[in-house]
Amino acid sequence: MLKALEAIYTLPEVASPVFAASKHWDFFMGSHLHNARSGKFQGGYLAGAGFDAKPSHAHEFEELIKNNLVPVFEKLLADGAVTSYSVAGEVFHSEKPGRVTLVYTTADAAGVDKVEQEVLSALEKNPALEAALQTAVDHETHRDFLARIGSMTNK
Repeated sequence: MLKALEAIYTLPEVASPVFAASKHWDFFMGSHLHNARSGKFQGGYLAGAGFDAKPSHAHEFEELIKNNLVPVFEKLLADGAVTSYSVAGEVFHSEKPGRVTLVYTTADAAGVDKVEQEVLSALEKNPALEAALQTAVDHETHRDFLARIGSMTNK
């Protein structure tokens, strides 16, 4: 990975005035809960959220995601609402340990809306899940993100 990053830094475009004046940082994420539909996609969205698990609840939080939210994302993937999803943590910590990032991609804005509906539905159907998540996570540090994608390829 670092060799590829170093190769990118040698490209002439990286030294352009726009890149030279821009703030930039690299961070490495590792994921063992992920899936994607193969294909090339034009346009779409990358969305997700970052959570800090409370120190004594990190394993519990990971199990809650694996057993309750991953099946929701697998269904969304099968239905075509999402093109990929991943639950990741930092390999080299720039944030405090315990940070978990749930990220997904959709082909269009309707996919983002569908994810929101399905996750909220899963929480409504299982009040114990919502209570367990409330216990396991520091909600003051929770952050959501949304970005437009020009194109992407999933293998």
